[in-house]
Amino acid sequence: MNDFLTASELNEVGTIPDSLLGTIKEFEATDLSAVGPNRGRLHGRKIVAMAVKNESGGTLSAGQIVLHSTSTEGVGEGVGAATSAAAVAEGVVPWCITGTIADDANFWLIKKGYCKFLSDGGNDVAAGALVQPAASGRVSAHTAGTNDIYCCGKMIEAIGAVADAKVAGIADFKF
Repeated sequence: MNDFLTASELNEVGTIPDSLLGTIKEFEATDLSAVGPNRGRLHGRKIVAMAVKNESGGTLSAGQIVLHSTSTEGVGEGVGAATSAAAVAEGVVPWCITGTIADDANFWLIKKGYCKFLSDGGNDVAAGALVQPAASGRVSAHTAGTNDIYCCGKMIEAIGAVADAKVAGIADFKF
């Protein structure tokens, strides 16, 4: 196995080689801000992520929902910022990334498992409720029976009507 891939962490930005774009990797959900060998495990869950390139033309933030970039031929290789609620999203930017992800930087995009979504602040969303993309890469409550294809996850915590709040959820994006 590739040594870089073995040692790679979910919060890596800009160091993932282009040759790994589209690669799927499983991570343990841990608190990467903790120091030492006893990093806190979050819920004992696994996270499935894909190596992608930011092709949004701008920066991406932790918790932001992203779409497949139309400028990249390979599925899952390039992503851009979500700008509409009516879109099938590719994944969510890991909550553990500090700062922003520059355009053309490679990073791990969460496809399945523990994550933190950014709230659109529109309305309250109960714990256990399904969510779908909202404008600007945020999430909002999913209305069952309408646009079911856009549903992208489930909330662990409730979301209040506070814009840009990072709230724990379980991502479930299509591959």
